[in-house]
Amino acid sequence: MAFAVDCKILSRQCYLTTQGDNSMFEGYPDIHSTVASCWLEPMEDQCGLRAWQCLLHCLHEVSLSLGEGTCTSELISRPIAIGPDETELIQVSSRLYDDNDFPIFNLCGDQRPPETFDDIPIGLPVKVCFTLLHGPGIHGNRLIREHFLSICEAQYSQLRTLLQNAVS
Repeated sequence: MAFAVDCKILSRQCYLTTQGDNSMFEGYPDIHSTVASCWLEPMEDQCGLRAWQCLLHCLHEVSLSLGEGTCTSELISRPIAIGPDETELIQVSSRLYDDNDFPIFNLCGDQRPPETFDDIPIGLPVKVCFTLLHGPGIHGNRLIREHFLSICEAQYSQLRTLLQNAVS
């Protein structure tokens, strides 16, 4: 099952550079897997918020269909990561093997893996495509998380803003 959402990348707990989360594991030579991850928040307009709520509902339904006790802490925000206005956030991640596997694209569609934090399109409109992965978690629970397929910088349509204003 694949999903796509227009959203923004949060700066907090963002590890979307080519180094991923390596800084978290300095001094632990046994950990060799690099993971790029970030929390996503909705676009702030009415259409964006509605689409976000529909996506969250769908993600909750999918997790319920996997059975009672499915852990979603790596999928939907924990209390510490709640966004402004009590909006739940979504976390996406991907294992990094090399820069060619890093699916982040600019407005022109060119692949641009961020080398530094300043290269990440924080707070700008992006379209994130992701799929859900599930498997064993801790304490015998199932774990569900998201694997991003691509993050593309997006021009947030002025037509969408006009339509929203007409509805309001």
